[in-house]
Amino acid sequence: MDVLLVDDDAEIRLIAALVLGSAGHSVREAASFEEARACILHAVPDLVLMDVMLGDEDGVVAAVRLLEPLDARRPPLIFLTGAVRPEQTARMMRAGAAGIVHKPFDPATLVARLTTILGEET
Repeated sequence: MDVLLVDDDAEIRLIAALVLGSAGHSVREAASFEEARACILHAVPDLVLMDVMLGDEDGVVAAVRLLEPLDARRPPLIFLTGAVRPEQTARMMRAGAAGIVHKPFDPATLVARLTTILGEET
């Protein structure tokens, strides 16, 4: 699976990319909306894993802007977040999230969590 990992925290990107890569996934990384957009223009990923607090940008708004033009080719979106309030979760789901992975996440269970969210073997 080709995963686009969008997070402004280099440490989170490193950990997630190592875990996903060791599970056999191809991971492209982006630290900003602009980098993510460039990645998607190059090739649409199978999955977008995106931080909600993306530097100065609202990751939920950025995700909508990033994926909306893709229409039928839109990949599943999973948010990475420390937000746990019900209204925050509802906002992410309204934006089209297939699921949410809460930070800090356990690297050992990240792949299992994505598999559960996507409902398929990854």
